[in-house]
Amino acid sequence: FSLVSQMAPRLDGRPQAQFRVPYFNTGVVSQARGSAYLEVGKTKVVCSVYGPKPYLNEFAEAGHVHCEFRHPSSTTNTYKTGPSPVERAASDAMEQALEMGVMVDKFPKSQLDVQAMVLESGDGNELALAITCASLALCDAGVEMYDLVAACTACTLKNEVLLDPTEAELKQSSSAVTVAFLGTVSEMSLLTHTGTVDAPLLEQAVDLCIDGCMKITHTMQACLQSKLTSNS
Repeated sequence: FSLVSQMAPRLDGRPQAQFRVPYFNTGVVSQARGSAYLEVGKTKVVCSVYGPKPYLNEFAEAGHVHCEFRHPSSTTNTYKTGPSPVERAASDAMEQALEMGVMVDKFPKSQLDVQAMVLESGDGNELALAITCASLALCDAGVEMYDLVAACTACTLKNEVLLDPTEAELKQSSSAVTVAFLGTVSEMSLLTHTGTVDAPLLEQAVDLCIDGCMKITHTMQACLQSKLTSNS
């Protein structure tokens, strides 16, 4: 069964079910406990992990992963007015996506801070890239995890489903789906959807994202293995 029909290639030459080759690196922020860098097309994201530190919620027994997402379009106003609504929504989505993969009981009543900064934007999918990059940063920090968390976005355009859409494709699309997935345990930790789409296309988009997440997980594992080998 093919997730997509045989259609003409996209403007960048990719078939519908192919994501762009990501570039990963870890240990890029010396002051952080752990960090990672992810580049896909023109979009560049860096994530840093700090802590743990005491969690202010006195009723919480388990630990908490606190995320802050920053986008260059909002950077100039962040310190005056606080995060934008888009940044707050992305931060909440990152927390939901990542906490399922982290053994939060290993740092009870404590909080890990994850900072995600979009250094350059222009090819879309910033949330998916931030989640994936943050998961790699958590591993680099030595945080005990159940699984890596990878994320993918797909959009629907003229009744076609496109994995890892470009900014131009997103602007023309009728809907977009972002999925975060834990490949080893086969658990979805996040599903967001914007726009309008029929149920069959939505299901196809989710399946395509899950398939993409599995492939990205293998690339993340290879990055971590390469880092371990180079440090040994």
